[in-house]
Amino acid sequence: MRAMNGEPENRLPGGGKPPLDGLETGDMPPRRPGKWGPVEIERELRRQRQRSLSYDGRVEPVLEHAGVPDTLARQLRTPLPPLRAYDGDPELVVAADPFGEPAEVFRDLCIQLATKAVDRKTKVALAVVSPNRRDGKSYLAANLAACLGRMGGRTLLVDADLRAPRLHRLLDTEQTDGLSNILRGEGRSSLVQAVQQVPGLFFLPAGPVPMNPVELLQSPRFNLLVFEMLLAFDHLVIDTPAGEWGPDARLVAAAAGAALVVGRKDGSTLEDLRKMLGRMGQQKVEIAGMVINRHDD
Repeated sequence: MRAMNGEPENRLPGGGKPPLDGLETGDMPPRRPGKWGPVEIERELRRQRQRSLSYDGRVEPVLEHAGVPDTLARQLRTPLPPLRAYDGDPELVVAADPFGEPAEVFRDLCIQLATKAVDRKTKVALAVVSPNRRDGKSYLAANLAACLGRMGGRTLLVDADLRAPRLHRLLDTEQTDGLSNILRGEGRSSLVQAVQQVPGLFFLPAGPVPMNPVELLQSPRFNLLVFEMLLAFDHLVIDTPAGEWGPDARLVAAAAGAALVVGRKDGSTLEDLRKMLGRMGQQKVEIAGMVINRHDD
């Protein structure tokens, strides 16, 4: 890999972070925070490259001390989220291992979906659907939403699996009141909670599992809620029950407007996926893409 200026980009294997006192900062000129310009920033980055320091945290302490993040934030007119050590569920690979291969795959998927969204005339939500249980659907929905949040823009992840919700465990949050309460008229959108360890990501839990999930999901209240959430957030990702449960997934996808179909490697059959696509077609849902997953939910 090469940097933009044509010089080789040094990346050390392992991605470990050295202690701050291991960085030699004595030869840095004294500057007040926020006073670094493009020339000073490039000079410091060159110096760090020559010392074979990687970009996954080894440069950051020096640059943060010098006020460079504030400078960049002002130039880009967007605040930089604070860096937090992640100690949650390792299944959320975008946060647990942001430089690993799975996280890179999710970033590539986010870019593809964002590129496709540019061509749409209207803004839509994305329902993540799969034919069967244990296809890795919730894993994909959570990491996709986390990736969108980290790339910029407020992202809301909704657990609309009112049969067997599990996103609250993956995000390491409590299973509190949520979507089912709102659809029964017992709660409001204030039930949305920020995911503290993932900047830009918000979460609406499924709430208590109801006796009548289909009736709740096909109610006008659900369609109105999706519309309101699209107005409030830049990205909206909705997890759904597996297709084998019944019509739940296609009801959610119809309200969302677009669907990402997930199949499991060595698990989903071609017939399973064809049926899932057919159900989406019956609801006139846009197919945003299809992903073959190797992770079990």
